[in-house]
Amino acid sequence: MGAKKVAYFVTFLASLSSFIVRINLLGYGAVQDAIIVDLGFTLIESGFLVSVFLISYSAMQIPGGYIADRVGGERTIALFVTIAAFAALAFSQVTTFALAFALRIILGFATGTLWPAAVRVVSEHLAGRSRDIANGLLGTGVGVSQLVVFTLLPVVSTYFDWRMSLLLVALMTSSSAAYGWIVTSVFRKSIARKYSERTRIPITFRHFFTRNSILIILVNMAGISVSIATLTWASLQLQSIFEITPIEAGQVVSSVGVLTIISSVTGGMATRFMGRRYVVIASMTITTLAAASLSAPLNLFIAFISIGALGLGAFLYLAPILSLVPMSAPAGGSRPGLLFAVINTIANAGAFFPVFLMGVILDFTGSYTYAYAVIIIVALVGLAAALLLRFPGVEVPIRKYGLD
Repeated sequence: MGAKKVAYFVTFLASLSSFIVRINLLGYGAVQDAIIVDLGFTLIESGFLVSVFLISYSAMQIPGGYIADRVGGERTIALFVTIAAFAALAFSQVTTFALAFALRIILGFATGTLWPAAVRVVSEHLAGRSRDIANGLLGTGVGVSQLVVFTLLPVVSTYFDWRMSLLLVALMTSSSAAYGWIVTSVFRKSIARKYSERTRIPITFRHFFTRNSILIILVNMAGISVSIATLTWASLQLQSIFEITPIEAGQVVSSVGVLTIISSVTGGMATRFMGRRYVVIASMTITTLAAASLSAPLNLFIAFISIGALGLGAFLYLAPILSLVPMSAPAGGSRPGLLFAVINTIANAGAFFPVFLMGVILDFTGSYTYAYAVIIIVALVGLAAALLLRFPGVEVPIRKYGLD
């Protein structure tokens, strides 16, 4: 099969991987109101179940990137989505906080390999503007997952129970694992050729950490923090302030998913007209303003617009940033999975604190305005980093650094 057709199939696989990460991360938050009542969790415990996922997810990034660069992104995705499917099935049947805690750690570990593997897949099969568009499509998995999580899961939880909602997450994860194994089996010869020649470079600090890679970490941390923190707490916020049902709150929050799908694709296409730098700056500007507006919405309509704007802003940066990763440091040319893993590890580790800190503030003060102050500060850091980023017109050759 031709390389172009293979690229289509593996790009869809990469998009599925981002979908799987998000439905397993956010699925709990979408039905946590029912779980809190049923299992007697406190808000701090509930927030910690989200945060511990991020910790284990972050811990697996670098090993996942290394594995993807060694054996191929496609095989890595297929294997670890399978592990996530078993963990998701078990999580739907939890009865204690200790068991929930352990399974969230396993889910974090399993899904922690997926983004580095997906970046490896896209970097390996596409280049230039085609890579921007493919990375935009990679981001659509995030938007689709948010749409599914906040539209479908609250309905299933209300009419059945929260366990049925999480069983649905396990089913979708299992289906994605099956597709992964089909791709690696049917296209194994075409994929194998992509990995037949690898440039070996030493793994040292200077090959991974440059001015640009550090700024990418800050932008990515801001996007992840604001998105996850808001999606974790927005549904409860709307129910508390405007006294609406979980289904109605889920429908409002689901606007993030629609706008994220649009912004992911738009971010990839807009680089042709605006340039990568201005797309990232626009992304962080919109994110900061949306977070500020959501901290004290005057009515439900303003909350709806703010959440939608958050979905637009928090992922507009994704395509140009992912395309920048392979050219942001010497390691990017031959180890894009590992380089992204290093960047994403630090970004996700940083994202742990806003989610958990918001839960602490809410438990002690009950004020969403104070809680959102945390992510407004994080968004401003991301905006400052975006303004300082440099975007080279061409990829930096490995030979320039004498690493061939």
